[in-house]
Amino acid sequence: MKRDEEKSRDELLEELGTLRRQVAQFSDEEALRDSETQFRTVVESLDEGLLITDLDDRVVYMNPRVTEMTGYTPEEMVGQLAYKLLLASDKWSSLQERNQERGQGISERYEMEMTRKDGSTFWSSSQAIPYRDRLGKVVGTLGVIVDITDRRQTEEELIRLERLWALGEMAQGVAHNFNNLMVGVLGYAQLIQVKAQDAQILEDVMGIIDSALQAKELVKRLTRSVEGDRGSTPTAVWIQEVVDEAIEATRPRWKDMSEAKGVAVDVVTDLQDIPPIWGTRKGMYDILINLILNAVDAMPEGGTISISTASSRTRLVLRVQDTGVGMDEETRKRAFEPFFTRKTDVGSGLGLSAVHGTVTRWGGSVDVESTPGQGTTVRLHLPIWTGKTELKEAETSGRRSRGYRILVVDDDKRVCRVLYYMLSEYYQVETVLSSQAALERMERGRYQVALIDLGMPGMPGDRLVTELRQIDPFLATVLITGWELEPNDIRRQAFDLALQKPFHSLSDVQDVITQSIRLYESRMDEGE
Repeated sequence: MKRDEEKSRDELLEELGTLRRQVAQFSDEEALRDSETQFRTVVESLDEGLLITDLDDRVVYMNPRVTEMTGYTPEEMVGQLAYKLLLASDKWSSLQERNQERGQGISERYEMEMTRKDGSTFWSSSQAIPYRDRLGKVVGTLGVIVDITDRRQTEEELIRLERLWALGEMAQGVAHNFNNLMVGVLGYAQLIQVKAQDAQILEDVMGIIDSALQAKELVKRLTRSVEGDRGSTPTAVWIQEVVDEAIEATRPRWKDMSEAKGVAVDVVTDLQDIPPIWGTRKGMYDILINLILNAVDAMPEGGTISISTASSRTRLVLRVQDTGVGMDEETRKRAFEPFFTRKTDVGSGLGLSAVHGTVTRWGGSVDVESTPGQGTTVRLHLPIWTGKTELKEAETSGRRSRGYRILVVDDDKRVCRVLYYMLSEYYQVETVLSSQAALERMERGRYQVALIDLGMPGMPGDRLVTELRQIDPFLATVLITGWELEPNDIRRQAFDLALQKPFHSLSDVQDVITQSIRLYESRMDEGE
């Protein structure tokens, strides 16, 4: 009986042990399921892409963020070679070498360009970590992928802006010195034009003047290419109107000349009902002319230029797209550099640089997408206008009199001589080469107008103006400079009017002098 009881108890204990093991196993499985659920919740909610591959680089697992970045679904990627799906073929060998290193337990970080399912690309920052089993053996790779396309574009833009800033400093210096030299070339040629009677001499002088004006325009374009439009105060610009004007202005190039070569170029537009931008009409017009002509040049066999607009709350996007030859990556990256061009004709290479400079100056940005053989798309992201501006034109008059005295202050003897010969027929002109000499000559009522260079040794022109006006507050002052100054530059504010070197024509100089004399007389009247 006792033996039966012991047997029954042993059987019961055994059954309890079995039950306990079953309960423990059930608890472990439940905990495992909970752990797996938590793991999947965390992994699938990550902002980073998570990609697990085996030692052959075949995909084992991917989280939803990888699908968002690449366009591939798990069904399309699991079991496939990751590098063949996500990288260009020229990158395959290097990645295979990295996989072998990770098989040895080496982890690494790197940045590379990846390809989406639709063929487009994006930049990624990836961390590749060896993936081990329970025994510590490397069985694959755990890849963490972050889309850094925006960061790379920002870095490229900063590098480009730094390069353009340096070029702008150089261009300003070149433009200033060149414009001073051109005062002599253009000024003396215009004086000969006034005095000469011989037809052949007049024809030769016109050739000199035309060439000098072209050189002046080239320097101006160089400065604008790295600094943007300085021509007028930003105001409200309705892009639809400017687009129509630019298309008509370039029609002889994209339609007539193309048809004469036996090719067809079409221009189509899709202009939404959008608000005006913050910019200048002339700047926007020049931008569109540049982009349309660039597109025509990119389609020697003909094609279509598409111009469209769209807007958000604070930005307007203008897109100019062509179906031309496109650009490789190296060319695309250098497209905004001044004088960089694949063309061979003289004077090319400032178009896209000028576009970038102007748009950046307005507070916008430019990006370019292009693929060889598949055309180019240029997008301008422009600020939307939120205010109003009124612009006034200065009155001009042709009145001249030798009773007025003009003081010319410039440390360049050529400039002084040219202005003396230009003006001495109509006014009494005195020239000095320094600010100190100007102060020594200045007396109240002695001069009605002073033409003053900005970059003077010892005392800059804007400070000289302040000193001269303390002697004669009625004096009218004109800034004469080879520097391209912004309209709101504080150095301009000391002067009443301005003349840009080299002077375009005798009449331009005479008009400014006339305005200055009228200003002097009005001050005298008010003072009395």
